[in-house]
Amino acid sequence: MHDVRVTVRGNITNDLTIRQLDENRQVANFGIACNVRRWDGPTRRFVDQQTLYYRVSCWGRLADNAAASFAKGEPVLVHGKVKQESWEKDGQRFEATTIVAEYIGHDLNWGTSSFRKIARAVPVEAPEDAMDREIAEQAAREREQAGLVVDELTGEVLPADLPDELPDDAWAQVSETVPA
Repeated sequence: MHDVRVTVRGNITNDLTIRQLDENRQVANFGIACNVRRWDGPTRRFVDQQTLYYRVSCWGRLADNAAASFAKGEPVLVHGKVKQESWEKDGQRFEATTIVAEYIGHDLNWGTSSFRKIARAVPVEAPEDAMDREIAEQAAREREQAGLVVDELTGEVLPADLPDELPDDAWAQVSETVPA
């Protein structure tokens, strides 16, 4: 089955509500009223037809941005997937058409708008990472005070005053002290 996508223009009928579903998901909901007009040739003017009402839901970052950007009464354009819903309450059957919004914007035929880009969150260093770095820096200071260095190739902690070259019999002396 293919999703039906529509673009509608209407005025927001209520204040947006935003719900936090869990720590990573939020949804904003609002209604829009779309006034359908047609040209009446004999009277040479537009005539209002039936008003269509839609529920609009938007998710994630779009939900946050919509809640911060739109208010009741404002003209908007909504593009998204159409979803028909029906339910019963107290023995009475209800139906509603919901548009799951993919894009929302002000209708600039009726006013102006300004855009503010939202900065993405910069990852904050985790406390354990800062703690690990602080411990490593403290250990480096203590090694330096004790006259020790870390061999960059092997990671071994060695005395800082080791000669650059070891005597030829150094490995023989080491192998005598290490059990086989």
